Amino acid sequence: MDPISSLAKKKSMELNQPEALWSVPISKIMGLADKRVIMAPILEKLTLAAKSPRQLNVISDYIARSPTADNELKLLFERVDESPYSLTDWLEAIETFHDWIASSGQTTELEMLLGYISCCTESTPNSPTEVGLNSTVTAMLKQYGFDG
Repeated sequence: MDPISSLAKKKSMELNQPEALWSVPISKIMGLADKRVIMAPILEKLTLAAKSPRQLNVISDYIARSPTADNELKLLFERVDESPYSLTDWLEAIETFHDWIASSGQTTELEMLLGYISCCTESTPNSPTEVGLNSTVTAMLKQYGFDG
């Protein structure tokens, strides 16, 4: 079985979703390894952390249009490691942030988006994991918005 089919099957079984839902976004993100110097294991890590095909599509789009995607992906993994949240939490927050700015007619680059979410991780009370990252990002966007 090829790597894309294998990942699609794994995500399908893990989340009890049709395998076909995962095939296209996994092909899309793994195709980025061919176009750039992004290592396939990094893209596979993102795939395994995603809770939905849409999350994978959102992060793929940011990576695909960034001339410095390698650096931004390193930054993403650094920010995840420095925070109490998982990569899965970050991908969910990235999707939420993306949806919020898109609904207000804005766009941004991955680096700016990561900076905003990183600030959100630092603004949580003593026990940040009690308040999910996605909830914190949503609250911060509602309260302060985003200018980028």
